[in-house]
Parts: sequence; C-alpha cells; structure tokens
Amino acid sequence: VVGSEPREGIYKYVHPHRLRLSGVFMEAKVWLKSKTRNDQPIPFVIYARPRSGTTLLVNLLNQVQHLRCDGELLHDLILRPAGFLHDLAKRSGPETNAYGVKLLSYKLMEVQRVTRPIAFFDRLSGMGYRVIHLTRETWAQNLSLVKAQHSGLYFGENQGPRDIEIDPEIFVKSLIWNANMLDYENEVMQFVDHMPICYDTDLK
Repeated sequence: VVGSEPREGIYKYVHPHRLRLSGVFMEAKVWLKSKTRNDQPIPFVIYARPRSGTTLLVNLLNQVQHLRCDGELLHDLILRPAGFLHDLAKRSGPETNAYGVKLLSYKLMEVQRVTRPIAFFDRLSGMGYRVIHLTRETWAQNLSLVKAQHSGLYFGENQGPRDIEIDPEIFVKSLIWNANMLDYENEVMQFVDHMPICYDTDLK
C-alpha cells in the first residue's frame, strides 16, 4: 500500500498518536452519551490528506443552518472507528439535519490501522454515511504541510516567520509520500460512492 509517513526514531514504526489514550477516553464518553440520544442527521465524512483545505471546508459548512461538522476526531487511537462515527452522529444534536467529521487518510491508515479501507467505507455507507473526497494539488499541499511541521504553526501561519529553511531531502521524501497517498486515496475512492471537491478550483 503506502509506506509510513516519513519519521525518525521509534516513531518510524508506530505513529505517536497511536500511543495516546485520549482518543479511547473520548470514545467512551461519546458512547455513553449516544446511549441516551438517538439523533438522526444525514451523516458524512470529509476524506483527505492533511493541509488539503479540510479546516476551511469544515468552517464553511458550519455556517450552514442545522448543519454541524466537527474536526479531526479520529486524531488519536480509537478502538472502534466505524462504531465511534456511528455514535457521534447519534449525539449530534436534535436540531442537526446533517452531521459530519473530517477523516485524514493517513490517520485512518497509520493511527487507526484500518487495513481494509473499502470495507470500512462500505460499513459507513450501511450506516447512512456519505463521503466527500477533498483533494489539493500535491506540491502546494506538501509545502504547506512541511512548513507547518517545521514551524509548529498549523493555523494562523501569518503570525509566524515569512521565510524558513526546509531541508530539501525532507521536502522530497514528504512530497513522494504525499503523492503516493493521493494515489492511494484515488484508488480507494474508485470503489466508494463519493462527492469530489478540489481545494484549488472549488474552495481556494
């Protein structure tokens, strides 16, 4: 499939977010809340690589009345990713007609360790979930990602330094990985009914 995200040391073999327990605790809280609620919005996921415009799309969607879209809630390890998404929709709020959450492809692969992504999306489809596949031109997406990783500023970059030095070798490794990840997403989406959205032509 696709090799792991370029990392060094022990994290080369296991993603650091897979070692956190905060996601499991959040999963338990959502599960308990879903037992007392049965909201029935139209659920959807935004499937994309990081720095592809997911935060912008989430912010735009949250301006629509009776629509709620959360951010990256599968950021850390979740024991039941599909079940967790089902529980999230059930507690989305009685006034919510549509509920969504963003799902980064590498988090699904490396943190949640979903090895059968097509079967995963089939299961979501059985729960009524719809899929938005958000893409962005890889060079700009990779530059944004490497800059954010280097500076530690993922949002509000205008507050950071205008000029930073990026190791060309790190940039190229990341560029190849991100290009491969987009190929992987596109291959999976061949078998998944979805709505394609392009950051460069539809959002930018």
